[in-house]
Amino acid sequence: MALKTRRPRYGRVIGTVYVSGVSVNAQMVELGMAWVYRRFAKDSVLFELERQAQADKRGLWADSDPVAPWEYRHNKRAQAAL
Repeated sequence: MALKTRRPRYGRVIGTVYVSGVSVNAQMVELGMAWVYRRFAKDSVLFELERQAQADKRGLWADSDPVAPWEYRHNKRAQAAL
């Protein structure tokens, strides 16, 4: 089940996905497989899970200099404009 929270300007659904009552969002953040999207995140638990994943160098946090998806897209657009 997915609980839609909103659709920002690009039309993507921002929400929480649950499987058997478990938040897939939280699981992904806990494993270091996703960033917390600060602009829309309301659940402080996600921030703590991300902090712990960073401290434990899980998933993407094992990289010495991970790049957030929004930064990656911004950099790509800036390069294309050159």
